[in-house]
Amino acid sequence: DEGKESFFARSMLVNAAKASGIQAIDTVFSDVSDMEGLRKSVLEAKALGFEGKGCIHPRQIKVINEAFAPNEAEIEKAKKIVLAFEEAERNGIGVVSLGSKMIDAPVVKRARNTIHLALLNKLIPEDWRMS
Repeated sequence: DEGKESFFARSMLVNAAKASGIQAIDTVFSDVSDMEGLRKSVLEAKALGFEGKGCIHPRQIKVINEAFAPNEAEIEKAKKIVLAFEEAERNGIGVVSLGSKMIDAPVVKRARNTIHLALLNKLIPEDWRMS
């Protein structure tokens, strides 16, 4: 696995940023002609918890933005979580489950963030609860 020598340091950076309430931004991908390599690097950074990635050439911006944007499956899951949680709140229920999974505050927070990103990227309409 080439390029994994910085995994520990990158993980520590994400944890420190999250603990401080700031965005974790990953380092640049230096090969400006390798868009597939960049996409893979961004997806790895996203999986580690990074919320952005530096770039050194304008052609990298679109790939980075698209890879960090939530995909359709992530958006649909987030919608279900938020709607189930809001329904439980309206009914005065403190414990929520969706399928066989329990939904707690960190899960709802992550789902709301996914919806926020989807709205920013115009992937869902503002009135997504109605659709």
